[in-house]
Amino acid sequence: MQNILKKNNSSTEFQSKAAISKNSFDFLRYLFAFIVVLAHLIDLTGIPEIKFLKKYIDSQLAVAGFFIISGHLIYPSLLRSSTLTSYFTKRAKRLLPAYILFVILAFTLLSLISSLPFHLYWKNWGLVKYILANLSFLNFLYPCLPGVFDSNVLCAVNGALWTIKIEIGFYLVLPLLAWLINKFQSKTLFYLFLYGLGLFYKTCLWALSSIMPEKAQLFELLNHQLPAYFMYFGAGMFLYDFKVQLQRLPKSIYFIAILDCLIEYGLKLEICFPFAFAVLIIAFANNSTLLNNWGKHGDFSYGIYLIHFPIIQTAVQLGYFKQYAFLIVALFILIVVNFFAILSWHLIEKRFLQSR
Repeated sequence: MQNILKKNNSSTEFQSKAAISKNSFDFLRYLFAFIVVLAHLIDLTGIPEIKFLKKYIDSQLAVAGFFIISGHLIYPSLLRSSTLTSYFTKRAKRLLPAYILFVILAFTLLSLISSLPFHLYWKNWGLVKYILANLSFLNFLYPCLPGVFDSNVLCAVNGALWTIKIEIGFYLVLPLLAWLINKFQSKTLFYLFLYGLGLFYKTCLWALSSIMPEKAQLFELLNHQLPAYFMYFGAGMFLYDFKVQLQRLPKSIYFIAILDCLIEYGLKLEICFPFAFAVLIIAFANNSTLLNNWGKHGDFSYGIYLIHFPIIQTAVQLGYFKQYAFLIVALFILIVVNFFAILSWHLIEKRFLQSR
């Protein structure tokens, strides 16, 4: 593995730096984070009049886009790393500081609005379970705090965190994938194998849910685990490895990708959709020159993703959506979320990324 990193380090360093400065991935990440926020505003407020918007705002699609971009950018980050220690250190600095801080802030500040008395909240065993589950990235095991958001549509403090464990899973498995790529005689064959694994996993879940509809909730939970997103993450990797070949393809390939995405999305299929969606994302990022400077002041998407859910939940519990117009409260929440995301970037994320 170390030999693979050394071999690729010098050849990719210059290319990756050039790519970073001339793409719109920062804009796309922000856009996807914004879509997730809007989707959760619709879901968590439970206002019947706005439920129709769910047809046009799909958080799952945004999450899939995140994983495509992650595969496309983290893979070359691994190749640029001189050692595995260097790679994992970079990933930890990017992901952990803000995550840990927001988990701590959540159970600390939300104690102020718990229905339990202050002293009982801090003595509650449920608090310990929440802290252990969330700090170990297993948010789904214990997503709720004692006496917090009990009257909301969901009691979950931060339901968006389920994707973090998948992202970490990809970080951990990526060195193995990079090693296997070099073991296969054909990179294309390897990527087809990886894509096929994800497709097989999702097909099995679909078949099982058809046979055992009473366990549909379990299969839906399994459908949101790491193997289900191999197609998206792997497509991002593939389009990095074959970026030169992609640029040489006729422009009609983008029309075909758009058509496939529309058809499969309408039919709720995921056969060629992950790859077609990846082609469109990567092509947009590399060709939309007007948005290249979107992230010049910072990458706020991660902070937005981490902080928005508990802020929406708090607004719901405090009754703001009943007292005021939805648009006014939603706009205020968006401003607050962006404000804290900017603080998170400049005070936490950026400083850890720059540290040695």
